[in-house]
Amino acid sequence: MAGGLVLDLHVHTTAGSADASLRAAVLGGAARAAGLHGVLVTEHFRRWTEWEVRAVAEAQGILVIPAREWSTPLGHVLAIGLSAEDPGLRDIERLRRAADEEGALLVAAHPFRYFFDPPRPGLHPVTWRTEDPEEAATLPLFRYVDAVEVANGNCTARENAFAAAVAAVLGLPGTGGSDAHYADDLGRQVSLLPHGVHDPATLIEAIRCGAVRVLAGRDLGQFTTHPSGSSIEEVRPPLL
Repeated sequence: MAGGLVLDLHVHTTAGSADASLRAAVLGGAARAAGLHGVLVTEHFRRWTEWEVRAVAEAQGILVIPAREWSTPLGHVLAIGLSAEDPGLRDIERLRRAADEEGALLVAAHPFRYFFDPPRPGLHPVTWRTEDPEEAATLPLFRYVDAVEVANGNCTARENAFAAAVAAVLGLPGTGGSDAHYADDLGRQVSLLPHGVHDPATLIEAIRCGAVRVLAGRDLGQFTTHPSGSSIEEVRPPLL
């Protein structure tokens, strides 16, 4: 198989996210049905244990990498490679220090969701608005992160495109994930990574060196090829 691994880098399950309906027991089958080799599990309330990761990966034949999505006053942040679970890490300065201590990587998750057309006030942590990526790059959140989620399955095309433009201004790598909470959400946005990615450390290395290629999921039409020239259908594993 050419190209690399197709991973969904933003997935929630009932094992650690109260707003999810996707159960860990069916994660592997649902991921394979979506054409994925693996997932980054980014629960809201805790990080999966190593036992949980091994149990699901071995029993269901899917690559599972644990992470956590932290809610901070500046926005949501995906923490990869961070084992600390102190509730005080919702303070983004403390989260950044903890990440540095452990060599973890922080990703700004869906940074522009509801930025342009919020259905009600307060859904985005900042009140001012701009359509200039250089101005948006000055948002405080970006001082604390190592990468930007430039494709999120629950964001609009405009929000994702703006996140990508801001990441380019900042010179930060981008990631893509569905932000799945239900089985049907899986694979709406995906990332292509090198075959050697298999755990938090190797995923962090791939993101830091810019080896992530964001691909369209099954619901979107852009980014349908990767640098080798193969179509996404050639890169995805066969559907079961």
